[in-house]
Amino acid sequence: MTTVITNVDQFRELLEGALNGKPKDQAALKEAITTSDLGGLLRATVNAEMEEQYPTLEPVWREFASAESLSDFRPAALYELIPDSEDMLREIGGETVPGGLPRVPELTPYPTIGFTQGEKWFQTVKRGVRVHFSFEAFVNDEWGQIARLPAEMLRLAAETEDVVATRALVTEAGINAANFNAANDNILKERQGAFGDILGATTTVPDNAPLSLDSLFAAIQQISEQKVNGRSVRVTSFVLVVPPNLEQLANMIVNAAQVRQTVGDREFEFANPLPARIKVVANEWLTSINQAASAATTWFLLPAGGRTANGRKTIVETFLRGRETPEMRVSGVTGRYIGGGDVPYTEGSFDNDDAEIRLRHIVDSAFLNAGGTIASDGTGS
Repeated sequence: MTTVITNVDQFRELLEGALNGKPKDQAALKEAITTSDLGGLLRATVNAEMEEQYPTLEPVWREFASAESLSDFRPAALYELIPDSEDMLREIGGETVPGGLPRVPELTPYPTIGFTQGEKWFQTVKRGVRVHFSFEAFVNDEWGQIARLPAEMLRLAAETEDVVATRALVTEAGINAANFNAANDNILKERQGAFGDILGATTTVPDNAPLSLDSLFAAIQQISEQKVNGRSVRVTSFVLVVPPNLEQLANMIVNAAQVRQTVGDREFEFANPLPARIKVVANEWLTSINQAASAATTWFLLPAGGRTANGRKTIVETFLRGRETPEMRVSGVTGRYIGGGDVPYTEGSFDNDDAEIRLRHIVDSAFLNAGGTIASDGTGS
């Protein structure tokens, strides 16, 4: 008896059973593979899988970057509102309030303020892949792989978002030196002070210190001392981005309820202030991209969501406005049946019985502001 598929729901149920290894459903789907309506049903299923699966994938980049949708592919400049201090001093006789609005004396003109174009540029780019297969692939029981292509391609699109965002942190050679360097003051540097101890015991944190309670306190202090246009950087919520091998240690440090400290011959205990400010984020791409010897000990302290409390964007994930999600298409140069009606792409092209599925995703990332960020390769040197 010939299997007749009349709607998308019936096809989806049959496809799910076949993928789960049910012989009856596999045989029925193989039998239905040559029907003229199967192409439309498969296309509808592919689109439905996109809508259902893509939003459930939770990329890591959202923890340490913010989304930015651009109107086109051209590079966009980052503009900042920065007062021209010299002009303001001349116009109002030297009465200024650093970081705030100046006083305007009676019957005097308001001082001017200007936009200064920053040196940071960002854009988005087109990415994608194409899968090419034959009509015989449908018939020869390889349809199971083809049916799974949408889910696999969507996974690849989600992973691409994480990869391009993580590349703002690391390259194959180690920490991304273009973004984390001495000039930006966002490589953890040596300092002495009472970081993990409210009682005042002196501790030493070396350059690129390994992950510890003291090094986290040192990183927070270094961020608090960073200046942008004369203003202190403020971050209320951090993410501690670590490779998976450091995740357990990071959680033990950050989420410990109490901290014990020995001073002299006495031991003291106090509440750990870090859980309220830091969230641990394990990012597998740190060690996948970074091939340096220190990859497994490298860690980053970054503003949550890619923004400081001052509103400055640190890392952005860029998309094309209106096209923020992946798009999948199938080739359709199949001709028409002599008796009338469109030929589904699963029957192959008119020329050589081939078919293609294509994925396009427009995404990139950019590092815009160093303020609020700290990196350490964990080597202690």
